[in-house]
Amino acid sequence: MDEFRIIPYQPSHLDGVHEILFRTGYMGEDLIGRNAFNDRRLFGYIFCDYYLRFEPGNCFTALSSDMPERVLGYIIGAGDTRAQLYRFKKTYARKIVLRNSLITRLANPESFLMTKTIMAYFRQDLLTAETSILYRDYPAHLHINVLPGFQGKGIGAELMTAFEERMRMQSAPGIHLITASLNEKALRFYLKNNYRRYSEEEGDFWPGVTGVTSITFVKALKPA
Repeated sequence: MDEFRIIPYQPSHLDGVHEILFRTGYMGEDLIGRNAFNDRRLFGYIFCDYYLRFEPGNCFTALSSDMPERVLGYIIGAGDTRAQLYRFKKTYARKIVLRNSLITRLANPESFLMTKTIMAYFRQDLLTAETSILYRDYPAHLHINVLPGFQGKGIGAELMTAFEERMRMQSAPGIHLITASLNEKALRFYLKNNYRRYSEEEGDFWPGVTGVTSITFVKALKPA
């Protein structure tokens, strides 16, 4: 077993985080060879770069003890989802639209279709009655991924511990996260780490993929 250590995110970890994001990006499975999303930079814009740039204090990485610069896993997130959504729209929505329109439409049509689906989200009212209650009771949220081949070795649990402690320091009363019903490994992992199902609804994860629901998990945090 490869030993590891959990440390705060450093800019030198960016390429490793991007690799893991892409290797787990298809509802927990590898995107390589699927022709489902081919623009790795755009994928980073959408799913992780905001946190790494604007909320690095909430980001942690697992590094290999044998190869100290090898990133085996990461966790990123925010303590206040309302504020994060506002800042993300201000800082990254334009970048996503421009790259999608100028580059992806011609070079990577699959990525273009996927991003159109994602950007429809930004045109919706982000504070519906349901999400307002969720963000009040569980205002923090997270995204976690571990490199294939290193899952099931305790890395994810240690990353969760680091992030949850960070949220307690920020006095967040609870955390939520969203995953796809097809990601069975993630479902088991969250339940094992004392997250509970909060809601489930039809998901629109990938163009042409049907029968997938979006499951929200939550966990209340005790004060630090």
